[in-house]
Amino acid sequence: MNETSIPRETFRISHRLRWFVALVVVLSASLAGGEPSERHWLGLFVGESRIGYAWYEDRATESGGKLILSETVIKGTVLGQSLSLSSSTRTAIDRNGEILTIESENESGDRTVVVRATRSGNRLQVERNQGDQINSSTVDIDPSLPFTQDPLESLIRDDRPPLLGTRQVQTFDPNLLDMVTVEVINQGEKQIETVSGTVTAIEIEIKDPRSPTLAYVSAKGDLIKIIGPLGIEFRPESESQARRIGENTEIDLADRGSIVPDRPLIGNPHAPLTIAFRGLDRLLPSDGHQTVETRDDETLVTIHPVPIDFSKTLSEARRGPDEWKRAEPRMPSDDPLVREEAAKIIGLESKVGRAVELLRLAVHHRMRVNAGIGVLREFDEIWSSSEGVCRDHAIALGTLIRAVDIPTRLVSGLIYANGRFYYHAWVEYWNGSDWIGADSTRPAPGLTSHHIKVGQGTIVQAYGGFLLNGATMRVVKESQ
Repeated sequence: MNETSIPRETFRISHRLRWFVALVVVLSASLAGGEPSERHWLGLFVGESRIGYAWYEDRATESGGKLILSETVIKGTVLGQSLSLSSSTRTAIDRNGEILTIESENESGDRTVVVRATRSGNRLQVERNQGDQINSSTVDIDPSLPFTQDPLESLIRDDRPPLLGTRQVQTFDPNLLDMVTVEVINQGEKQIETVSGTVTAIEIEIKDPRSPTLAYVSAKGDLIKIIGPLGIEFRPESESQARRIGENTEIDLADRGSIVPDRPLIGNPHAPLTIAFRGLDRLLPSDGHQTVETRDDETLVTIHPVPIDFSKTLSEARRGPDEWKRAEPRMPSDDPLVREEAAKIIGLESKVGRAVELLRLAVHHRMRVNAGIGVLREFDEIWSSSEGVCRDHAIALGTLIRAVDIPTRLVSGLIYANGRFYYHAWVEYWNGSDWIGADSTRPAPGLTSHHIKVGQGTIVQAYGGFLLNGATMRVVKESQ
C-alpha cells in the first residue's frame, strides 16, 4: 500500500462538525494498541482543502491498563465568521478492557467545557465544568450492550481481518451527556479512491445517529481513510503534513452543510409550502407545524405553522404534559434564580402567547448571534455571555419558558436564507391545545413555512442526531 496508513496494532481511531470530530477522535483511539506510546496523526480535509488535524496515542499504565489520549483541531469559517475548535479526550481503561473514566475538554470561541465521567457499576457519575459553573448528573449504562468509546473495536481486533456482520454498542457522548447506541457494519470489500490512486478496502459503516460515518481499512485493519457528513475526510499523515492548516476562508462549513432546493423560493413565507426530499435516512415529525407523507422514493413535507393564539391562558398551558416542564442537564429550569428571572420578565401577564413572546424578545434582545462558538453550553454560561449560536438561543429560551411551568420542547431543523436551507434550532411550547414554535434569533414572532422540523424533544432527542446527510430537495408547491 503506497498511501500513508496506520497499522491495526497501533491505530485506534461546529455543532454537527463537533460530533463528527468527537466520533473520529473515538475511532482514532480505538485501534491504538498496547505497544510503547507513539503519537499518530491525521489530516482533516474538505475536498482537497485542509481544515484541521488530529493526533492520538496509547499509554500503558502500571496497573496493566492503558490511557487513550487524543486531540483534534479545526479552523474554518461558519456563516462568514471564523471557527476554531479543539477537542481533547483522555480515556482510562483497566486491564480487563473496562472503561474507568472518560475526560473531555472542548474549546471554541473562547469557551471551554470540561466533562469527566467516572464509571460506577452500570452508571456514570458525570461532572461538567464550564466557566465558574460546576454541575453534576448521572447516566445509566445499558447492561445488555457492550460499553465502549470505540465502535470499531467490535469488528477489528488483533492483527486479523475485520469480523463480518453487524455489531451494536453504546458510547458516552460528553457533549450530550448521555449514552448513544451505535451500529457498526462490515460492508465488505470496495474499490475506493485515495491520494495514491484506487485501492481495495473494507468498508465499515458506522451508523451513529449523531454523525453517520464510513471507515475504510485494509484486510489487516490498517486505516486508509474516514469519511463523514459534508464530505469531510480524515486521512493518515505525518505530523509535519497534518499541522499545515491554512486559513481556508473560501470554505464556509455552514454552506457545505446546507441543502439547496432545485429552485429559489419566491412565495409567501407565511403561507403553506410543500417540498419533496429524496435520500432521507430518517423520519421527520408530522404534526401541526408540518404534514409528512411518503410517495414512491420521495418524502413530501407540507409546512403550515400553527399561528399564535393570544387568547390562551397560562393556566391552560400549565396543565400540559409534565415531562416537558422538567429541568434537564444544561437546562436548569428548576433553579430558583432562573425561575425568578423568568417570572420577572413575564410580570403579571396571564396569556401564554404573550408571556412566551416576552421571554422570546428578552432572549432576542439580550443575545447576539455568534456562529464561531462550537461547544454545547450550559444555560448559565449562555445567559451570562449574552451570545451564542442558534442552539444556544433555543436552550436559553427553552429554559426560561420551562421555568414558568410551560411545557417546552427543543427543535432542530432547517431554515431558508440566501437560496439555501441551513441547519437551525428553535423551541416549541404547549399553549393548552397545540405546540407553537418560537425562534429567538428572529425579530418577528411565530414561525414561517421556511422552518422545517427535523427533530424535537430534549437536548439529546433534538440535537443528538439531526443531519439529513446526502438528502436533496425540490420545491413542489408555493403559496402566494
